[in-house]
Amino acid sequence: MIKLQKNSFSNSKNLVYNEFHPNQKFGYACLSYYPAECDEISKINAHILDSILKFNLENFSKEEIKEPLEEFFIQLNWRLYSMFKQTNGKEKGISFILIINFDDKLLIIPFGRFLCGIWDENGLNELGNEWENFQVKSMQELKLLGNLAQNLKPNIIEHHLLNNTGLTIIPAHKNHFAEFNNLNEILNHLNSSEETFPHIILSNGVIKNNKSKKILGKLLK
Repeated sequence: MIKLQKNSFSNSKNLVYNEFHPNQKFGYACLSYYPAECDEISKINAHILDSILKFNLENFSKEEIKEPLEEFFIQLNWRLYSMFKQTNGKEKGISFILIINFDDKLLIIPFGRFLCGIWDENGLNELGNEWENFQVKSMQELKLLGNLAQNLKPNIIEHHLLNNTGLTIIPAHKNHFAEFNNLNEILNHLNSSEETFPHIILSNGVIKNNKSKKILGKLLK
């Protein structure tokens, strides 16, 4: 059963909302990341969270939620596009990720600068976006929520979090976390650090420590 190991907290620019609780087969969390200064970003984060809560994720099964999620994010993107047009922020759009758990089967919906990694006893596998050189992407390639005036369909990643594996979600400027030997080293670093970037770490069972610093490969959906 999936367990929350570590998550950051919301601040003036970044949203972190967690509904992962012990011994429950369903749970979800969402995170946002905005790297620049913007007077209206807290209002935008509040709108995102309010929209997620009103969507009532718990009312859907894994099999029936994908199509409603697509329409939800298309509509949310248009609303945020209108909101960002009225802001003073240097960047028009926001990174966002939603993680939903259905009995150890995850749906992960990323926008923008979030990276996902699956850890096992052999090391790190990328899930979704590649970790290396991610920050050289264009604004079009980033697909920030609220940046593009189009029907922005989400990329819904499906992943079964197997026993003795873990999931790390971090913003792209922290891709050097791939240099850690294992998930426990990341947890120790985060627990002793005062950094406030948005992140979440989930695990299913105990992950043995490996000695390799190598990114082993890229996982498919």
